[in-house]
Amino acid sequence: MKYRILSLLAILMGATVLLSVSSLIVGSKNTEIENELEDEFEYRSFKVAPSELELENTVSHKIKGSDYYEEIKDELRNLYSQRNNQSIWFYSDSPKPIFYEALRQINSGDTHGLSPHYYGVDELKNVDSLFQRGISKEHVMEMEIEMTANYLLYNFHIQSGRLPEKLMSGYWHKDKKNKGFLTDLVKVKTPEQLKAQSESAFPTHHKYAELLEHLNKYRELEASGGWSTINIGDTKVIEPGEMHEAIPQIRERLSVTDPFFNTPKPTDSFEISYDLNDFDTNHYDEILQASVKQFQQRHGLAPDGRLGKETIAALNIPVADKVSQIELNLERMRWLPSEYGADYAEVNIPDYSLKVYQDNEKSLEMKVVVGAEFTSTPIFSDTLKYLVFSPTWTVPFSIKSKEMLPKLQEDSGYYTKLNYKFYRGWSTETEIDPSKVDWSEYSSSNFPFNVVQQPGGSNSLGRVKFIMPNDLSIYLHDTPSSHLFNRYDRAFSHGCIRVEKPELLAEYLLRDQTEWTSEGIQKAMFSNAPKKVYLEKDYHVQITYLTAFVDENGLMNFRKDIYGHDKSQADKLKHLYAIQ
Repeated sequence: MKYRILSLLAILMGATVLLSVSSLIVGSKNTEIENELEDEFEYRSFKVAPSELELENTVSHKIKGSDYYEEIKDELRNLYSQRNNQSIWFYSDSPKPIFYEALRQINSGDTHGLSPHYYGVDELKNVDSLFQRGISKEHVMEMEIEMTANYLLYNFHIQSGRLPEKLMSGYWHKDKKNKGFLTDLVKVKTPEQLKAQSESAFPTHHKYAELLEHLNKYRELEASGGWSTINIGDTKVIEPGEMHEAIPQIRERLSVTDPFFNTPKPTDSFEISYDLNDFDTNHYDEILQASVKQFQQRHGLAPDGRLGKETIAALNIPVADKVSQIELNLERMRWLPSEYGADYAEVNIPDYSLKVYQDNEKSLEMKVVVGAEFTSTPIFSDTLKYLVFSPTWTVPFSIKSKEMLPKLQEDSGYYTKLNYKFYRGWSTETEIDPSKVDWSEYSSSNFPFNVVQQPGGSNSLGRVKFIMPNDLSIYLHDTPSSHLFNRYDRAFSHGCIRVEKPELLAEYLLRDQTEWTSEGIQKAMFSNAPKKVYLEKDYHVQITYLTAFVDENGLMNFRKDIYGHDKSQADKLKHLYAIQ
């Protein structure tokens, strides 16, 4: 028995050795094949060392007119230099396999809202026949350089967007990304490697991928004819339960995007369908009401189920406009950081919302008040560092000189009643009595006083502010004007962001700092003196302006363009990137 066991072990060990040897042989063979392919890649490649003159003569006017042109020239020169000046896309007598992968990638740009025609693909469609008929080395060289420039431009646009920051509104602050194409392209020799390199350039945030999916769905709706315009005539509003001749058309319109079978959260509204024959033709029933409410919710309207002018107008927005809006927001998301980390806070200005995420799952949500149209909240990334309980508020010059001064000229004691202190000069050393100042001597350009509102219930910053140090002087804070949160349009501030539930936000941010209990937070919020508390953990804060986004239930949402950024962005893109 012992002998049999030993014999079996010997056989198994022998088999293991044979398998190991076989694996080494196969692995070695694969390595040899790979090396042979790379040797062929290098052997059949030709030398490319473009001069400034060659670049100017070869690169298309579209690329030369791009804000990325100087970067592309630098990348292009360095790229070939680090590849020992070997060509990337072409042999002297044919395209390389990697060329077709690059062409495929650029042709798929329309799925990201980019036009493939802009990146030179039309000129390269007949490249095979060019080689078959015979093509000069100079022509191949020109195609090589142009292809590299176009591919770099495409990647720049995919990763960082098409609009340069200098042409964006001063309220936009674009994320500075390390593009890293040079490092990757130097090593790339196979289509598989190029595909992996390209995919690494895409925005990796899941919200971008979700928006891409809905772009394709709305394009399918556009291709199928979209929807017809609804007309309710002179009717001001159709109430639930009423009869109206437009109801069948409204039901048909919502059956395309918002069908609803008493399910508060459909997994995918596009995959649910009505049998329109099952409904009383002109009756505004409960199921249609639920569908209307979902539509209103998705469009940032009061979800009251009433079919008034505003809801009908939203229903009548053409599907082509929806497609364009989604494309604009995909471009906008490419301006943002690729990732926010697992724990972050996001303010979406047109949605008037603050959402806090932990491990990429939403943990907290509340309404916000954002800047009014002429005091717009800027769009930027920052890091939340500390809180200030019972804060003071140092009034900005523009507010005290333009808004406070006229009231002081009418009633010099007006702001004393609201717990403000006045100081001569810009410090807080020399306090003065505003009732003893002749305010008629001062103007909006001449106001040499510092004004500080003291802690308390009337303080404009409320009971707590949340600081993310930045040069824009923008932060989150409480407000005594809590009634504004009852409105659906909430653009009223001077630029800072007022939060609906400041105590809940404070408790969440301090939840791991055990010395800060709910009772301790309440006490600090109602103190007579400011208290600064640093967070042990930094939170990424992303201020966004998304008028098209996918919510946590997988539903496509649209919002009003409250600052006109959509129109401005569309006009600039049309001007810059019109196909000529």
